Amino acid sequence: MKGHMDITLTLAAVEADRERNAREKMENPNKAFREKPLRMEKRKRVIESKFNRELVAEVTHLEDEDLTEFIALCNFSEDYLFETDLPTIIEDMFAVLDDCQSKRDTIPPDMLSQ
Repeated sequence: MKGHMDITLTLAAVEADRERNAREKMENPNKAFREKPLRMEKRKRVIESKFNRELVAEVTHLEDEDLTEFIALCNFSEDYLFETDLPTIIEDMFAVLDDCQSKRDTIPPDMLSQ
């Protein structure tokens, strides 16, 4: 009798595990799907805190169209901006700025006014 009870309890436990696993498999994709917009919003906030128009203007002292062109020249990927710390991003902005200045210095003055 004890052996029969042990087998019955074991079968019930196995069946309960199967049902729980099946339920978790159904819930997890839905949970991940629901949480994705929250993760994307958090990612966007992190990126914008490290690279935004106001911050770039403060670092570079550029304005208006020059600022817009500089931001486009930086061409930093979202992954880079998300994963990289702010001091490194600022260093890289200065490198882009120095490169722009070097190229601009090679252009004859009469060509700049055109």
